[in-house]
Amino acid sequence: MYLHDYYMNRCFELAERGRGSTRSNPLVGALLVHNDKIIAEGFHAFYGGPHAEVNCINRLANGELLSESTLYISLEPCNFRGKTPACTDYILNHALKKVVVGSADFNPRVRNQGIDHLRSHKIEVINLDWQERQKQLNIRFFINQTQNEPYFIGKLAMSQDEYIGRKGERIKITVPEIDVISHKIRSEVDAILVGKTTWEIDKPSLHARLYHADIQPDIIVLDHNLKSSISTEDGRQIHFVSEGDPKILKKSLFKLGYRNILIEGGGEVFQFFSSHKLFHEVLWIENQDLVLGSGIEAPKLNHADYSLIEQKRYFNHTLSYHQRHDLFTI
Repeated sequence: MYLHDYYMNRCFELAERGRGSTRSNPLVGALLVHNDKIIAEGFHAFYGGPHAEVNCINRLANGELLSESTLYISLEPCNFRGKTPACTDYILNHALKKVVVGSADFNPRVRNQGIDHLRSHKIEVINLDWQERQKQLNIRFFINQTQNEPYFIGKLAMSQDEYIGRKGERIKITVPEIDVISHKIRSEVDAILVGKTTWEIDKPSLHARLYHADIQPDIIVLDHNLKSSISTEDGRQIHFVSEGDPKILKKSLFKLGYRNILIEGGGEVFQFFSSHKLFHEVLWIENQDLVLGSGIEAPKLNHADYSLIEQKRYFNHTLSYHQRHDLFTI
């Protein structure tokens, strides 16, 4: 069992390499072991691309070793054709006899079916059932699959005296070095949501080019009066949606295909998501060098609903990461 843990921990490490590129797909890592030695590794690198086990098997130089090797995968292999063929079929076609998985998939279309399919073809499958570790790695995917709703991330920047700007005026709160961190977060979501006022006054580009030039999120604008969609020159979609009932809003955004959404502003929008407990996680950015003296006060977060996970300091900015305290038990 110790060796299983050792190899599976490595699979989870490999899975992390895909963070920010797999979109709505889970992070997954895989490796092949022959005579207690790792002979090939792989991970799901990008959305629509080969899955982890496929990348791993394809990296093996000597295919004759497959029948004598054990395949370790951090998540149960899929058993249906989506953007790629079923991974269970790929495993069966490569003469493997033993597979160890970190846990069953959260996706109802897959859960235990991939494991059962392999077992029905006389392949030995061991499920380590690392459910909690899997949630930590793929909490967004867990929420998407079990709640049928997007994973909402709130991000708010404020001055040292807790103002987020001034009415009718665009105020730069963060320094460029912090903007790179913000763009990294943007690159990991499907869309960025802002309010009508922020959209009209700040005219934000809402791109992630400081971190990733190729992956640009769509834009969602909360507007009471509009329900429409347009396309930008770079192919991004801009959706104007009505606030309305929070449950209806979640369903409509999920129906549009968005699984991870970053809420960037302004204050009223942030307060709406906070008061209705829509945020799954929140990032507060406080510029310790900036004092505005007056302006729009930062909205409040109900700390009874959230736990402080991590706090960092960069370039005289304090970054505080919060998660819903019930996130892993929903």
